[in-house]
Amino acid sequence: MCSSDVLFHGILFLCVAIFFGLTSCALYRQLAILKEGMNRIDASKPEWKLFYQLRASKVYMMIRVLAVCAFIIAAGALFLIFCGLFPFKCGGLL
Repeated sequence: MCSSDVLFHGILFLCVAIFFGLTSCALYRQLAILKEGMNRIDASKPEWKLFYQLRASKVYMMIRVLAVCAFIIAAGALFLIFCGLFPFKCGGLL
């Protein structure tokens, strides 16, 4: 692979990482809406409170998974961009 291909793939992966980060931000907003709905439920409907708690825990887990994936992809993307910009420093890595 020549350095322009490596640079292109690094930029592409960085865009994917940004997309994952923005998706986790949107899910965090959804989590806030779920918690607000959970606070509005009165004590006469405990099954709805349980439903909101289960939904909130699933959304929170999705946020954590997306954030970790975004971090790992961004680290790889920055490495590819570095290798594309400075191919002599990477030696024979790529």
